[in-house]
Amino acid sequence: MKDPVAPQIFPEHWSLPKVNEAMQSGRVFSCSLRVNAHNRSEAYATVDGLSVDILIEGACAQNRALEGDLVALVLDPPNLWPRMKGLNNNRTDRVVTASSIAVTNQSFSSGEGVQVSREIRLEEEVVIESVGSSNQVVESSEDSGSLLSGPGSTALEKVQALLQATPGKRPTGKVVSILSKSRRRDAVVGFLSVKFQPPTRNQMVLTPVDAKFPKMVVLPDSLPEVIAQRLRDGDRKMGNELLAACVDRWDCNSPYPLAIITHCLGQAGELEAQTAAILFEHAVHSAEFPPEAMACLPRVPWSIPKKELQRRRDLRSRRVFTIDPVTARDLDDALSVEHLGDGLTRVGVHIADVSYFVHAGSGLDKEAQQRSTSVYLIEQVLPMLPRLLCEELCSLQPGVDRLAFSVMWDLDSTGQIVKQWIGRTAIKSCCKLSYGDAQEIIDGTFSEKPGLSGNFSWQEVAADIKTLYNIAKQLEESRIRDGALRLDTGKLVFALDGDGNPHETSFYEQMESNKLVQEFMLLANVSVAKVISRAFPDCALLRRHPEPSSRKLLEFQEFCKKHGFVLKTDSSADLHASLEVLREELKDDPVLLSIVTLYATKPMQVAKYFCTGRDKDGDWGHYALAMPVYTHFTSPIRRYPDIVVHRTLTAALEAEKVLNKSLTGPEDLVSTKDYEVLQLAASKHRISDPAEMALLADHCNERKMASKNVQEATDRLYLWTMLQRRKGLLSDACVVGLGPKFMSLYVSKIAMERRLYYDEVEGLKVDWLENTGTLVLDYCRPRQHSRKAKCRSISDVAVVSNPAMDPDDETGNLDRLTRIEPEAMPLTLRLFSHIPVLIHALGGDSSPLDIGVRVYVTSYFFS
Repeated sequence: MKDPVAPQIFPEHWSLPKVNEAMQSGRVFSCSLRVNAHNRSEAYATVDGLSVDILIEGACAQNRALEGDLVALVLDPPNLWPRMKGLNNNRTDRVVTASSIAVTNQSFSSGEGVQVSREIRLEEEVVIESVGSSNQVVESSEDSGSLLSGPGSTALEKVQALLQATPGKRPTGKVVSILSKSRRRDAVVGFLSVKFQPPTRNQMVLTPVDAKFPKMVVLPDSLPEVIAQRLRDGDRKMGNELLAACVDRWDCNSPYPLAIITHCLGQAGELEAQTAAILFEHAVHSAEFPPEAMACLPRVPWSIPKKELQRRRDLRSRRVFTIDPVTARDLDDALSVEHLGDGLTRVGVHIADVSYFVHAGSGLDKEAQQRSTSVYLIEQVLPMLPRLLCEELCSLQPGVDRLAFSVMWDLDSTGQIVKQWIGRTAIKSCCKLSYGDAQEIIDGTFSEKPGLSGNFSWQEVAADIKTLYNIAKQLEESRIRDGALRLDTGKLVFALDGDGNPHETSFYEQMESNKLVQEFMLLANVSVAKVISRAFPDCALLRRHPEPSSRKLLEFQEFCKKHGFVLKTDSSADLHASLEVLREELKDDPVLLSIVTLYATKPMQVAKYFCTGRDKDGDWGHYALAMPVYTHFTSPIRRYPDIVVHRTLTAALEAEKVLNKSLTGPEDLVSTKDYEVLQLAASKHRISDPAEMALLADHCNERKMASKNVQEATDRLYLWTMLQRRKGLLSDACVVGLGPKFMSLYVSKIAMERRLYYDEVEGLKVDWLENTGTLVLDYCRPRQHSRKAKCRSISDVAVVSNPAMDPDDETGNLDRLTRIEPEAMPLTLRLFSHIPVLIHALGGDSSPLDIGVRVYVTSYFFS
């Protein structure tokens, strides 16, 4: 008997011609899908020109699109748009669960849906709307297409006008096609469900560790032989292995995508395996370089060719020095200062000339572009460039001749730029200072040490540092007056034992010496941005920071107002001034100050690279820095965009020689007749095509975000490992959110916000007094034989201290300097109440890693 045809679950994707026609008419928008990790049925998309993100709710509306996919999106009619807080629950969609979908043992031939075997029993229900429900994409005259007919820009204007006319409404939409599949599809990490599964099963389930992805079907025939053999041998440890996989396809009559497992990453919970999983998941490069890239490196020993020296300004006799972290080896920036008389001071920022070694279009250039950034892990660096360059030939080590790109300013006594020079130079650093060394000089506690090269003294270097520090303070004050915003959030650093395992945490200390370097790097980046955007208005690579999310900023404003804090948000200057007042008001409450600062960061959007030829002048600014133009110039060893900016500057310098006029001064103007020469120079250095530059900007943005995600995931991994080894860590926590089912806690010791759910806990009485915003938690004796199936144990939400025991013995807590005392039940909590908690490791065997929190209470009143 022939297997029945599986029912259609999802709408068919539109054809590309149909999508293109709909985009031109303004009925469809192109945007990237972002899935809510806490609720996968919710996804969001940002459309340029709209002030509010679009909600794509439900599996049918998402229509098989996955996290990061570029999708074609059609908007729902405005009368279906829900309010921002709380979506319309009066829906009559027909829903089916995984268990109710017709399943067969049908083969997986091309064009057929992936049929889910009856053997697959998922641990949780996954709700999928039928294609016949009210969630399907309507194409009648009553849908949003008629409302938005017309060119794309006109359609956007209409939608934006609707949003302004109906504040508080959230536009919704549905995916009609996947235009470009995310690279995340090729980098899925998950666990294979092997418990209670017979070896003869014809399908298996892969559960991704990233909650943004759905569960996936795996065919046993597609498994690598080493994994298949372990399963045949009944190896139950396979369920604890982190597996690398890719999404093969997802057909419209299949509730789940089909995945192919490629290899095993190692045992869950182990540092090495978890790190490998993080790197694979974000497609991060290895430390090794391909032969075609290595073939581009110069032969060693290497020295600067005489002809190259003749083409540059020779600054090797100047007193130049670097200031970096004590462990840094890729030194790509140096500083110099000299007094000119008449109240003028010449400050130089000297950046490693990486573009001299990395030629546009070479094998090394292609590899560096693909990597786009160095990735900094806790114990290692995955460099963008081979170590011969990043740690030797380009690194501005003391006592050796190095090629540089320099920006020098003549500043008056108020810190204003009187004159500016930009060009290629040769330098020789006299010393390598750490931030701690520079801070000791600022504080007057520095002791001389060996390692100073050239005919210079430590007294001269110390005087230079103090001069630069004073100028840096002027520059910072000037930036703040102009509207710059400062948001300093805590960053955890880990102390490692001899085996590389984390055993303690602390917060990175931002010193005045850090700010000293930062101010001059900012000034260099801004100066270069002005030059290249004037010289190449159609193809300059800049970096912009959009204004904060208006909705989230309003929420932050309401949060502050509710608690008696005055907050002005009309501009970055107003926001900065308000936060400075709050810092003064809360100087005696560092925890609350940290919470307010953390909440202030939430409305901020991500800064991104962009090509000037693809954006209007009004969209070029950097909100946090309050600067009209900005770029990255100062870190070419670890950032590919900086190399591109160096090439752009080189093109401008070459055009200067041909035109016999300055184009790189602070106020130099570029005439129309100059552009032909500039365009020829840009073509020579392969930076003239706006379309290619825009694609490069997108790639660099994606890789920068991946690098950021990897670093954050690695930090969480090391924190998880430390908590697991120490059996938890006691800390003070502050209540920042409260309700009948859960509370949000800011844990000061790790500068992290965590949720604690206390609904349906056996032995715990919960009283939520909504009128006063008060929560009372108390212990109650559970009735015999009354435990509900869904009830959790009280040990899930509370750790009970025995007064007769040392709390360190119970928790493994090693911090004896700050004793955390347990609280007694009942607990009466309001917003900003402080309670003791135990933070601990969750997961690690066959589930994703997480950081949990439980209240720390005494057993005095337990009986």
